[in-house]
Amino acid sequence: MQTLRIKELIKVSKEVIADGSLENGAIVAANSDRAFYPSSVQDYRYVWVRDAAYVCMAADLLGLREIPEKFFDWCLHRAEGFSETHLFCNAYHVNGTIHGTLVPPAKVKVPASVGQRCMNVIHSGTQFQADQSGSLLIAIAHHLGHFNVDARVSAS
Repeated sequence: MQTLRIKELIKVSKEVIADGSLENGAIVAANSDRAFYPSSVQDYRYVWVRDAAYVCMAADLLGLREIPEKFFDWCLHRAEGFSETHLFCNAYHVNGTIHGTLVPPAKVKVPASVGQRCMNVIHSGTQFQADQSGSLLIAIAHHLGHFNVDARVSAS
């Protein structure tokens, strides 16, 4: 009986993870476009890099290799500001534009070197979150290790 419950949990988890992974590679917290999504709850069809990193690791464990690979590509090519700053903000729309928490410029609290390099991103109403990058790096390392991919990076 317990084995059947675990198999059902795995089956449903695969469906939920696949459902939150969009065609363009974005991974949303909840796909509110779906008919079964309750209309009475808040719309969470946004991308949080840290949360999506956990989804990528779960997708690896479930054998859904394409989901993380498409998401990593989304991060590199769609996440607004990343190609210039190499930093992630707290949230994004599925097309990659920033959906940040408004932070008045006078209250921006980031290291000076980051602030100087990224002031245009910070002033557009976003919140910089270093843990987003850390979580994504862990997910990338997990993905490479899970599929035994050698992707050594030189420290130059």
